[in-house]
Amino acid sequence: MDNNLTINDLYPSRFLKVEDIGDDDLILTIDSIEIMQLGDSNEEKPVLYFREIKKGLVLNVTNGKTIAKNFGDKVAGWIDKRISLYKTEVEFAGRTQLGIRIRLRPTKKLAPPPLPQEPEEFDENFEPEF
Repeated sequence: MDNNLTINDLYPSRFLKVEDIGDDDLILTIDSIEIMQLGDSNEEKPVLYFREIKKGLVLNVTNGKTIAKNFGDKVAGWIDKRISLYKTEVEFAGRTQLGIRIRLRPTKKLAPPPLPQEPEEFDENFEPEF
């Protein structure tokens, strides 16, 4: 048995959880939005899906309003937009717990990683001019 196995490994979720967010922001590109029936009550909730990961984010009212402040009220305008997810303390059902939030400020575009440099050929006869 793997000694690093966690409860999340035993019961994986198709939706993002606080445990999926590291200490730094998780910057993702919105790919699609679906309305899904969730839970035993079959309550309909919006779910965001992203290009970079398979898990969706069940969109609560707070996070939905934050995205709307950044990108407008029309949900179709959110597609292809990058958002920053982070974990923080939130109030839920009268208790303080960790939750996922979206930053109010628009995210900065990340620079692509530098391309590997080709090694320069070494010229044994090269003499610098001084």
